[in-house]
Amino acid sequence: MARFIQHSIARWVSLHATVGSLVIPMVVWANTPAGKVMFIHGNASIERDGERIAAERGDDIFAGDTFRTQSASTLQIRYSDGGTKAIQPESTYTLESYNEDQENPEESVQSGELLRGGLRAVTGLIGRNAPENVSHKTPVATMGIRGTSFQLVHVPEGEAPPLPGMATGSYLYVESGMLSMRTDAGERIVRPGQVVFSATLDATPEFLVDGIAIFEQLEDQRRQQTRQEDESPSADTSQQAGSNTTIASITLDANTDSDAADGTFFDRIALAPVTNEQLQREQTTNLTQEQSNRARAFADNLEDDVNQESEPEPMPEPEPEAEVWIDFPPNTENSLTTIIGSDLLNGFYVENTTPTAQGSENIAGGEVVWGYWNADSPDPFAPEDTPIGSSIPFISVSDELADSLSNELSNQALDAINGQLAEGVAFNWVGGTGLISEAGNNVIPILGDSTITLASSGTESSVEVDIRLEGLGRLFGGLVTEAGSDTFETFPINSISLTHTGCESVCFESGGSLQGQYIAEDAAAIMSLIEASGDLGNYSGTGLFQRLLDENIIEPPNPQ
Repeated sequence: MARFIQHSIARWVSLHATVGSLVIPMVVWANTPAGKVMFIHGNASIERDGERIAAERGDDIFAGDTFRTQSASTLQIRYSDGGTKAIQPESTYTLESYNEDQENPEESVQSGELLRGGLRAVTGLIGRNAPENVSHKTPVATMGIRGTSFQLVHVPEGEAPPLPGMATGSYLYVESGMLSMRTDAGERIVRPGQVVFSATLDATPEFLVDGIAIFEQLEDQRRQQTRQEDESPSADTSQQAGSNTTIASITLDANTDSDAADGTFFDRIALAPVTNEQLQREQTTNLTQEQSNRARAFADNLEDDVNQESEPEPMPEPEPEAEVWIDFPPNTENSLTTIIGSDLLNGFYVENTTPTAQGSENIAGGEVVWGYWNADSPDPFAPEDTPIGSSIPFISVSDELADSLSNELSNQALDAINGQLAEGVAFNWVGGTGLISEAGNNVIPILGDSTITLASSGTESSVEVDIRLEGLGRLFGGLVTEAGSDTFETFPINSISLTHTGCESVCFESGGSLQGQYIAEDAAAIMSLIEASGDLGNYSGTGLFQRLLDENIIEPPNPQ
């Protein structure tokens, strides 16, 4: 069991910024980290016990740490329970407490506060085992975790909002699962696709009809700032250039008009030492003679060419167009990828950065494409040859399928499979990346007999996930919903916890998760993002499961 307590500086920030919120002391294992820094783009720092240090990839993090990012900079952390958090540019976030109780998981606790800026989070085992004990605060609201993927933005009072029309306060966007926003005036339950806002601690949170557009514009703005930051010349270069100009101007001869002569032949003459005057005359004479000889030779050659029939110059071969690696733009609306991937996916498309490996499958009149970039792949938003630092898997659908994506079964799809639910409806693995290590140099293949199965007895419905790993056992999990529940026979697959079984010595003991989307109106297939962590390391991958339409089909298609 690992227990942590926030340090004094973080405790002071929390008490003042949240208008009197109370932090209860806990037992401390000071040498046990709460997680690690997984990825940094730009400049970020960690404040601990009153000292601020530059954050670096691989740094341990502890309860009480405050993370700060500068303009065009992002930082991602991964907790020991497998959860992740991506802190956006110009943001300040404090991890107030962290207690992963492996002996009594229901007693685990995690809390933090976003003081300014934005973040995106995916909860880990603590959020799954004890969701009521996980919270994220801002100075005006507290978010209770009932889901696994969300974005949070806070604009402090007195600070200019990043977009026209935005007000100061806290904005919450739920991507999957359910969350709540609570203030002193009331609480709102927020479902996937909804955005809620609170201006002050004593204001009731309110839903924003077009709230998603705010987060989309903020994302576009962040990408543009990152690109401009990477393309702009460094301050040192500008200062050096200015320094050289100043030195040149003060060495001009006093009788020379500096405005008229700057950068001209006269300027260079004024800068030349007097003792070189004769040398300059000789060089000028030699240059004149050489130019005269060249002109005479050119005239002779031209006269000869006039008497000959000239042949037209051959047309140069056209430059071959670069082959694109995908026929449609992948984005967060038509794709599943990691948190880092959501920041870089469109950049890979714009820069035409071919994945390390990829594959595709035709489904329901459209195309599903998957692949990954290894850690050495170039960052599309960083200076040339800067690696991304962590592998990024993805799976995307073409435009024909994008509007049909859903993490719950549609009524049309339910009608199509309703008669088979008593025996179970299987989706079989037909292709994907496998599980990719962080460096991207190791791939654990996922076997073709892996399945996602939907079933209903009339009193309860269930989703069962069975991921079979080559030589490493299974990642197994699921969920059961009773009749009368809002999600009964909707078979949600936005987040399913997985347990590693059948492994021998080295395992994913922290477990894993599957995040899925149904493809096509009749749920012809499921695309998935699979993540797992433990002594084996942190792995992630994507894959495609296709629904069997013929009862006689026993073997799934070749995953290759």
